[in-house]
Amino acid sequence: MPSLTKSIASHLQTSSRASFFNTSAKRRPSRMCWPWIWDVVRVRTRVYWRRTSRKWWASTSVTVNWRRPEPCRGIRTSRTEELPFPDCSVDLLAAASAAHWFDQSRFLAEASRVLKPGGCVALLGFTDSGTRFHYQGCGERLNHMYEEVKQVLLPFTSNRVAVAEGKLEELYTAIPFPDKERIEGVKVKSSISVRNLVGFIETWSMFQGFKKKDPEAAGELLLTTQKRFLEAMGVMSPDTEMEQEMEYYCILTSKPAQSASRVPAGP
Repeated sequence: MPSLTKSIASHLQTSSRASFFNTSAKRRPSRMCWPWIWDVVRVRTRVYWRRTSRKWWASTSVTVNWRRPEPCRGIRTSRTEELPFPDCSVDLLAAASAAHWFDQSRFLAEASRVLKPGGCVALLGFTDSGTRFHYQGCGERLNHMYEEVKQVLLPFTSNRVAVAEGKLEELYTAIPFPDKERIEGVKVKSSISVRNLVGFIETWSMFQGFKKKDPEAAGELLLTTQKRFLEAMGVMSPDTEMEQEMEYYCILTSKPAQSASRVPAGP
């Protein structure tokens, strides 16, 4: 995701900040952007469930200070709409694949409260309609099967998920700060095993809705999906990896600065 990282870093530096973000279960955004971060507090905001019954948290990170070379640390639990920070104390609020769950008006009000003048918000997400798979010559078949799974789960899709697929358009429009921008169409390729893809599907809120209505059918959907992917790929191990291409977008905004002076860099 280098191009997206550079664009975000450029925006933050223009806004007198050189910090970035965490969030999402995989925490990939935080790892790629640690060079810019000083001190991050990860705020857990919502629960998803896996087959193992472990909790997956969508989270929002809060960068309190910036440009510190040490590893980031610090996790607190709170609502995104009720952040445990004083007024004008935060450099950066960021969320990856989580903002569609927020209470829009309360989140924006809270962001305005806790951000320092010149502080930034970075909201990263992806549209599942842009997800593609590649494995030797059967990519199109894999894509078709993936779409079939989504069609089965379509009746259980919530308005929140629709907000994510709409690239947070309503939230972007409601941002009260004049300095805001969108970055779209950033394609990122990574490897994912068939087993992990099925696990990813299981975390979807629409799958959980399906499971609540018909647990047996939901379990069968996962087993059938794994079997079909393995057959299409001509392999037996669910740990076989394929290439996954996802299309990301990002919303960036900064709170108006009260003065033109820059914040001094950390040690």
